[in-house]
Amino acid sequence: MTATRQIMLPSERFRLEEINLPEELPAKLVGQTVRVEVLPEEPAMTRRFDLDNIPRGMPMLLDRDGVPWNDC
Repeated sequence: MTATRQIMLPSERFRLEEINLPEELPAKLVGQTVRVEVLPEEPAMTRRFDLDNIPRGMPMLLDRDGVPWNDC
C-alpha cells in the first residue's frame, strides 16, 4: 500500500545536498513543493534476492548459507 503526499523541500540548498541528490538537482528543487510516493518500510530479511540479479545500490545481508536478503 502506497500513499502520495506533497512535501515542501527545504529552502537551504545544502540540506538537499546532504541527502545525496544528484549534483544538479538541489539548485532546481530548493524551496519547491513536490509530490512523492510514500512506500511502507520493509523489515530486514523478508525479501530474498537472486545473486545474479541484485538491484543496484540495494543494501543486503548474507545468511550463513550465502543467501542474499534485503537489509532494509
